[in-house]
Amino acid sequence: VNGGTSLLKDKLTVNFGAILDPYQIDGTGRRIDKFNKDLFRITSANLSANYSISSEDFVKNSTKTPGFDNTTGNQFGANFNEDSNNAETKTNKKKKAELYRASVPWNLNLIYAINYSNNGLIKGIGSNTLMFNGNIELSPKWSVRFSSGYDFENKGFSYTRLGFTRDLDSWNFNFDWSPFGLNKSYYFRIGVKSSLLQDLKWDKRSLPDRLLF
Repeated sequence: VNGGTSLLKDKLTVNFGAILDPYQIDGTGRRIDKFNKDLFRITSANLSANYSISSEDFVKNSTKTPGFDNTTGNQFGANFNEDSNNAETKTNKKKKAELYRASVPWNLNLIYAINYSNNGLIKGIGSNTLMFNGNIELSPKWSVRFSSGYDFENKGFSYTRLGFTRDLDSWNFNFDWSPFGLNKSYYFRIGVKSSLLQDLKWDKRSLPDRLLF
């Protein structure tokens, strides 16, 4: 049995599934030719929920950019007139000045997953984790990405990774870092963007048998 649905304007996606067995299990864990008293035994079940959110969700639908005058293409909402002798520019009128508001695009994905198993002898929750990943564009040429999670069963963080990217026009800079855990490591790379010159690069990675830095 499986199914799924979308909620909150398709921002939240929920999926579930289960396997049902009508037969009983003997003391050795083998299925026998007898029906369960409760009709079905849930041998396994899973539930997952995915929620996505981004900076665009907080931007109001408007054709006019805040702090920008669409009629003249000038920032700060000022309607400049090149003719200084124009009588209209000499009138003493109050104008509302809006500050230019720069945006920092970002997105975040939250994934929750839990599963249950029952082989007739042992039953319980196998995994119960909350994972998240996303990225932030600090500037048009700087971006930061991240991914991690928390395991509620083992009470600890899962594989965590941070990434930094810098656009150097014809070159590209990348730095990936796993700060803790058994797989902690780092990887640095700077190279040419062009696929024809992809071998023109310099990279360095940490060795698995050494401490970070």
